[in-house]
Amino acid sequence: LMQLAFSQAIMYLFASCVAARGCAQYLAALLNIIGLPQSVTSYLFFEPPAPFNDLFEVSFVAPLFLLAVTTINSLGSHRVAVFLKWNFLFNYSLILFFIVAGAVFFNAANFVPFAPNGMQGVLAAASVAIFAFPGSETIANLSEDCESPSRQIPLAMVATLAIATTVYVSVSGVLMGMVPSGL
Repeated sequence: LMQLAFSQAIMYLFASCVAARGCAQYLAALLNIIGLPQSVTSYLFFEPPAPFNDLFEVSFVAPLFLLAVTTINSLGSHRVAVFLKWNFLFNYSLILFFIVAGAVFFNAANFVPFAPNGMQGVLAAASVAIFAFPGSETIANLSEDCESPSRQIPLAMVATLAIATTVYVSVSGVLMGMVPSGL
């Protein structure tokens, strides 16, 4: 049991760090779109000295995102539940908007060639897709709170995986149909 708890804590820590890093990169891109020059937004990240500069860079903003999430979690379970509900609605509204708006610009000719980067591109996309599924084991961990876990847990697992897969495939398909493979 301790090994399961430790591995789950490590998984959540890793996923949180990756998400915080992604938020920092999105913030830098948004600031560039708004009009701040690259020289200003480059201060959000620190490039370590050689020989490590090709391996990674450090973000000053990512820990701030982690601190914000930690602060929200410390407010209590009821407030966290309300925040997560609104966060879910906001995120899925944006995803649904992207799918509907992107379908207007969909061009089936962009699927030829289907995998221009070969297996390397497919594996790179699969490594990103894996982050669509990390919450499904939480359902199993909450089984003691269910009235009939033998019925509800399998149903919730299948529904969660089906929804995540449908959303991921829809977003990927629309994006591939919008952007030519040469970009």
